[in-house]
Amino acid sequence: MQNRSNKGIRRRTLGIAIAAAALIAVVIVYGLTVLDQVRSIDTYWTQFSTVSIKRDEQIHRIQRELGYGGFIHNFKNFILRGDPGYLDRAYKNLDQISAAIDTLRQEKLSASETAALDDIATTVKAYEVRLVMADDGFAEGMTSNQVDSLVIVDDSRALAALQALSDASTLRLQQVQDATEKQLNATIRFAALGLLAVPLILLIGYILYRSLRSMVRAHDAAHKATRRLEGLLDTSPEAMIVTDVNGTIVRANQAAAKMLNYESGELVHLSLAALVTEEQRVRHRTQYRKFVKNPKLGICEIAGDIYALTKTGRKIPVEISLSALEQDSELLVTASIRDITLRLAYEDALVETREKAIA
Repeated sequence: MQNRSNKGIRRRTLGIAIAAAALIAVVIVYGLTVLDQVRSIDTYWTQFSTVSIKRDEQIHRIQRELGYGGFIHNFKNFILRGDPGYLDRAYKNLDQISAAIDTLRQEKLSASETAALDDIATTVKAYEVRLVMADDGFAEGMTSNQVDSLVIVDDSRALAALQALSDASTLRLQQVQDATEKQLNATIRFAALGLLAVPLILLIGYILYRSLRSMVRAHDAAHKATRRLEGLLDTSPEAMIVTDVNGTIVRANQAAAKMLNYESGELVHLSLAALVTEEQRVRHRTQYRKFVKNPKLGICEIAGDIYALTKTGRKIPVEISLSALEQDSELLVTASIRDITLRLAYEDALVETREKAIA
């Protein structure tokens, strides 16, 4: 009886041990499955983000090199003035556009995106041919009006194609976000099935879900914020420069480049202090650092007579306003620069008129 009882206990103990081992195995497999799904989503999103950012950079590169301040600007100025400098810059713009198109062609594109790139490439080729025609025309003694009548190019298809590429990129981002969120929700539902047996796994799954969801939203918000900031800078008529806390320029709009006689992109990585005269740099750096230490003060006007230096060394009297913004947990400083040459001339004229009236 005792032996039978012992055997029964051993069988029950063995059964409990097997059941416990099976339960532990189920818990482990369940947890690993949930974690594997989350890692799969994370890997998918990371890979997509890398490709998406690279693609958006090339689209923006085409827009920058083709649009305002780029090829069309230099092309029209060459036709109007016949200046070889504009011709050289126009060819450089075309090289950049062609390089961006070649980079995009290496990506996995849809048929509509490929067609859009073909339209852009066709228009760029047409412009390249017109450049040669214009150069030959000037060499033959033709006037600007005569040359202009020979080099008309319809770029409407290229502009529409650029918009189509941008729209396709936005749509792809939305589709991937929807698919990612759907996968995340499916993972949460799967984890919820084990709520009673494995509450810890559910908690881990929920935390990971919240983290990934926040990452997706943060990435989307950062992407939109960057594009919105770039759009605001590029469309602002006022010269605007964005710097990091050390005063190094990270962005500059077309108005700033034009005011200071720099090409688009040349201002990036320069020091903001390098754009003021040498005798004013110490005072400028002091005021800048004071603002960076306490950016909550709001807009800061750099006091005193400030002169900006152009690329050629010419001095321009300016007013500089500093304001702070935070992007991706990084403090950035926006410097608004206003050319006050005309205002000072007007004030001098008023003083002179007043003195003559008194005399």
